[in-house]
Amino acid sequence: MSEKQFQILAEQITESPWLGESQQEEKIIQLADLCRFISSYKPTISIEDAFSHKINVIVEEGVRKGVFFIDSKAVLQSSFDFSLFNSSALAAFKAKTCTRELWIVFVKDPLCSGVNSFTSFIEKRNIASFYDKIFCFDFFESKIQTLK
Repeated sequence: MSEKQFQILAEQITESPWLGESQQEEKIIQLADLCRFISSYKPTISIEDAFSHKINVIVEEGVRKGVFFIDSKAVLQSSFDFSLFNSSALAAFKAKTCTRELWIVFVKDPLCSGVNSFTSFIEKRNIASFYDKIFCFDFFESKIQTLK
């Protein structure tokens, strides 16, 4: 994704009348994570929707997929939306958005070591049963590790 495309999407977020300042900030961070992830993983992926939900909708080779980003701070503090780990809510999201797959991307904090906190979180919450692909993403080094 080009800087211009990112800027256009970021402007749409900041000009959105129904998003408060903290929600706009969260969406901009989510957009930055998404753009960096795409450029590191597969630059041909396009963004379909990065505004409507915490799960972003992308298109990879003609297939719509949902991608959710969660950072290590949220994992450690258990500060996340539990519907993102609920099979009924995720099935409803897939039906509503016509997505075929769901991916979860754990964004690694440079101060945390390894992926141990993510793997225990994945096992404890049985996340592998909800998401088709699971990644650990180092935003600053643009490194992606596939966990599932």
